[in-house]
Amino acid sequence: MTELADATYALETLAGRQKQFRVYDRYFNGDQDLFFSTDAWQSAFGDMFKRLAYNRCRAVIESYVNRLNVTGWESPNVQEGQQDALGAAAQVIWDRNRMPKRQRELVAESLRAGDSYIIVWPGDDGLARLDINRGHLIQPVYDDEYPERLRYAVKCWCSYHGDYKGQWRVNVYDDEVITRLVSSKTSDQFPKDLKGFVEYDEGDGAEIENPYGAVPVFHFGNNADTGQCGVSELVDVIPLQDGLNKSIADMLIAGEYVAFPQRWVTGIAPTANPFTGDEEEQFKASVDRIWGVMEPDARFGQFTPADMSQYTDSQDSWDLKISRVSQVPVHWLTMSGDFPSGESLKTAEGPFVSNGESMQTEKGNDYSDALSFALMIEGAAETDRVQPIWKVFASRSDSEALQQAAMKKSIGIPDDQVWKELGYTEPEIAEFAAAAEQRRQQQLDQFASQFNRGTVPIGG
Repeated sequence: MTELADATYALETLAGRQKQFRVYDRYFNGDQDLFFSTDAWQSAFGDMFKRLAYNRCRAVIESYVNRLNVTGWESPNVQEGQQDALGAAAQVIWDRNRMPKRQRELVAESLRAGDSYIIVWPGDDGLARLDINRGHLIQPVYDDEYPERLRYAVKCWCSYHGDYKGQWRVNVYDDEVITRLVSSKTSDQFPKDLKGFVEYDEGDGAEIENPYGAVPVFHFGNNADTGQCGVSELVDVIPLQDGLNKSIADMLIAGEYVAFPQRWVTGIAPTANPFTGDEEEQFKASVDRIWGVMEPDARFGQFTPADMSQYTDSQDSWDLKISRVSQVPVHWLTMSGDFPSGESLKTAEGPFVSNGESMQTEKGNDYSDALSFALMIEGAAETDRVQPIWKVFASRSDSEALQQAAMKKSIGIPDDQVWKELGYTEPEIAEFAAAAEQRRQQQLDQFASQFNRGTVPIGG
């Protein structure tokens, strides 16, 4: 059982990370700091723009999220041709918890905040529940000697409903028990320790026995070292996002002051107001005005307007920098219509695909741990393992995918594997296999019938 002093350490660590989580969340949602709000900006626009952002943070995260999709489950120990009962059971849990849709939420939070979590525990019906938790709610603590082993995890959140509205709840999860606490007073501040916390008991006790021998919290850390919390994909993007926003602001200021052509006139004496003696403006530019003068020596002209393309070029340059640090292909950021294809596409997306496949390996291990634990809740053996089947991360046209599939089949790779790599689900593959077997049997029956009638050519 975890000591409360240890839980206090985790809570203090989590409290110190809250500001960082808020920054990532704000930038992802386009609520970005106006570091470029200069005197010229205030003079030109005042409070017209409460917020200005050309948001690339969301595009970076969603470029990965859109391709990190689990399409099915399988047991690594099943031989070819055998029924995968364990994989099918995992798929039932996955579908029942609506994970085909909710996995996007889990992965997006992991990439955005650096960490996300699944808590796996029996529901009221005794079946495994998969509850997704955002990174700012949980602090994992790993073993000092064996850093790959999770010792315990602390979850802290404010209750916004019911009898405990405005009070803070803390759950401490370890491999023996779940300890539940609640603050005795309401507060707007994230708690840094457990002072003022009391046992949370709604009739079933403040401690819930954990009979499964493992911490039921599964950590999806992004690019996390062993025993450490993850790192947001936005760490290196945010400073460049600020630079891009500054470039947009400079363009707007330039458009306000120098984009309109400035005109000049010479050879005309200024006129003054006969009553005040103040010099009067003689010419006003407008679509319904023509300038005319009586002086024969008068000359008119205009200065060259500012070249605004330098600002758009600067913004494209910021996109390129964001592409370099995030490894998201620049054509996904600019969406200019000039998309590479074929080998050029493979080269352009090489680092992006490599990074995405590393994410599949990393998050695949976490998914495997969570679903294997869920299966154990529903009666599977502790040693039973399942692993996710990922949608292919790399971009491929249908024609390219089919050509590769035909080449693999020609060198003897089984049909089931080829179909799996093409992205078909296990039920679809089973239907294909049954249809193929039916055609094969029909061909054998036809051959036998012809053979019996003596109509089969010599040599088959």
